[in-house]
Amino acid sequence: MNEYLRDVLNQSKDIAEAVNYYFNEENIAKLTRIKNLVFDNVIFTGMGSSHYCACSASAYLNSNGVKSRVVSAGELLHYEYNMIRKNTLVVAISQSGESAEIVRLINRIEKDVKVIGITNNETSPLAKRADILLNLNVKPEKSVSTRTYISSTILCLLLSYSILGKLNDETRDYFIRAVESIDNAIKICEENKDRLLEFLNGASYITLLARGYNIGTAYAGALFIQELSKFPAYGMDAAEFRHGPMEIVDETFRGIIVAPSGLTCDLNLKLAKDISKFGGKAILLTDVEESLDKNNIICIKMDFCDEQLTPVFYILPIQYLDNLIAEKKGLKVGEFRWGEKVTKDE
Repeated sequence: MNEYLRDVLNQSKDIAEAVNYYFNEENIAKLTRIKNLVFDNVIFTGMGSSHYCACSASAYLNSNGVKSRVVSAGELLHYEYNMIRKNTLVVAISQSGESAEIVRLINRIEKDVKVIGITNNETSPLAKRADILLNLNVKPEKSVSTRTYISSTILCLLLSYSILGKLNDETRDYFIRAVESIDNAIKICEENKDRLLEFLNGASYITLLARGYNIGTAYAGALFIQELSKFPAYGMDAAEFRHGPMEIVDETFRGIIVAPSGLTCDLNLKLAKDISKFGGKAILLTDVEESLDKNNIICIKMDFCDEQLTPVFYILPIQYLDNLIAEKKGLKVGEFRWGEKVTKDE
């Protein structure tokens, strides 16, 4: 078993321990301090998976009336910096705390702007600049992000819950149940391994489609496939896919559709059926029982969970599939060709 797959299969225990750490007295006090800061908007920023991990938290804040945006650190640094005002709360996310754009950005931000740092490195430039530091507290990976991505997603969501005044013992139970669903997702993937391998036959690219809280799942999933298995993959808003890109669907099309119970579940299920009708094949991640074309659609039955928390474990089947693609291509899984774990160049 390669090291990446070992990370994927064993990460639930590490993440469960991290969640218990996030709910200790010291971290609850930090989250409460953040809630009591004076700000009128929130900007989440990072690069790569540290950018996409914040999508669910930002959407949750917006859906509850708190103005929020997710902006890549590169764009925020060079083109959208003037969005940052004195009353902006900047949440900067970087697993290493040393990514090139994050370091330049935090050095530029005025001292009277409050910066929340989410990182796995307490001695990093980000940790030193942060007014309040939230430590991921998980073992780092040598390869593509697994547990650090999920832990970053959880911390961003916990931050949003705190800002909204929803952080309590019941919240802790919600997050623990979401983490427990990781193992079930892995079990279902292993049961469907042969079908997943068959899904890859004839594939030249994969399109990942999602809405709402799982937009980040689609974008991060595509990134992980590109990075680990060096295979073309594209994340997209499922609604936007109907406005033109649907025309690419034919017998060579391969898609992954994220469709948890929630506001747009029915729309995503219909999209899966239409892709199948037009000859494409799709992996459908959902907790809903539905009559589907089993020749063209592989249904990965996920646990039910509040929609905003589903990104915690809906990324698992994509991580699992990523390893299958890399092994099918005969790659040395987890090895970088042109980059490295921490990107120091812009």
